[in-house]
Amino acid sequence: YDLERCNMDAIRSNVLKRWGDKVRIPKTHPELCSRRVLCMEFLDGEKLGEAMMRRLRSAAERAGRDADAFVEQHLEDLRTGKVKPQSARALRWRTAAWRWWQRLRGEEEMIDLPGLMEMLMSIHGEQVFADGLFNADPHPGNVLLLRGSETPGLIDFGQVKDLSVEFRLGLAKLIVALARRDAAEVVRLDHELGARTTHGRADVRYRLLTFWLDRDTDDVTEGLAIHDFLAWAEHEDPVIEIPRELHLVLRCSAMIRNLGLAFGMRLSTAEYWRPQAEALLRAHGVAY
Repeated sequence: YDLERCNMDAIRSNVLKRWGDKVRIPKTHPELCSRRVLCMEFLDGEKLGEAMMRRLRSAAERAGRDADAFVEQHLEDLRTGKVKPQSARALRWRTAAWRWWQRLRGEEEMIDLPGLMEMLMSIHGEQVFADGLFNADPHPGNVLLLRGSETPGLIDFGQVKDLSVEFRLGLAKLIVALARRDAAEVVRLDHELGARTTHGRADVRYRLLTFWLDRDTDDVTEGLAIHDFLAWAEHEDPVIEIPRELHLVLRCSAMIRNLGLAFGMRLSTAEYWRPQAEALLRAHGVAY
């Protein structure tokens, strides 16, 4: 656990100097750690998904509805497309208005999930571009909601990856190209970063990269379910090689966005990471 402790301390230092008490990452106790033991501060909270489900059930009970049936219907509506995911920016204003109304009624306020998801997206973008050291495994079980607050707690730093400046600069260009929706440039930069496919199908690769590193809107998936879309891409142009660094960044992007999708929220990685990407390019004097 020596490496995980060092990575955790480094990420904690990087994140907290920008976000302060808006986010919590456990402090380690090096004097109690060893190769086989990792001792850290205890964060009293519940997994974000569980916190959301609990509040959904509370809302159902206040409305006189069966809580389990209400939650199941909500999830089924998302799965079947009856309820379409909305952008985090649009939901942020609706959430703010609804929280104000709940406050007036003396009810438990719904979680500001749009604000929280935007924070998580920004934090990981900063890790990738500003710090060059990021957690590649931000799955739902690794994001807590601390009790009595809406402060997120980030845990489990067993899959941390450091990124070279050269790779980050190439990735920064890729993010900007995705934000511009410049298909030819996206495919060129992907090849420059070291990715290879069987047939070199630019159309397939652009859509697949957009899915992993930006968005999963219908213009990308053409209405296919995620599993079916990925199977289609693999059939049309199988991936031969992808650098581990790029693979882990794609995975990080998709995990954060999928957490939002579970609650009907859509995020664009390129939109939220573009400011950090452009800041890195400027800092290194790269005009793009």
